[in-house]
Amino acid sequence: MEKIDLTNNSHFEVLLENEEARFYASLHFDHTPGFDGPVPNVEQVHCYMLEPNQGSLNFVLQYDPSNYLYFPTRDFPKIDSLVLDELNLAIKNHLENLR
Repeated sequence: MEKIDLTNNSHFEVLLENEEARFYASLHFDHTPGFDGPVPNVEQVHCYMLEPNQGSLNFVLQYDPSNYLYFPTRDFPKIDSLVLDELNLAIKNHLENLR
């Protein structure tokens, strides 16, 4: 994955919707130590999602370079595949808008 400067753009929100409700996810790229302070890392995205059936969820999405997609880390319960698709599309669009 190419290097993108996320210094002032590491957080964004995504509006989600299913048959039952509208809800949102708050996404924040992981930060790693750098010479001038923390540097955003596009390999991991921390997510807070207020999901109508499961409630308040905190999880991490890890980038899989072989699929060009983000997936929840193994320690998190299943996320609906349509919601995961929407999150991946939102991340992709956010990164493309920063180029």
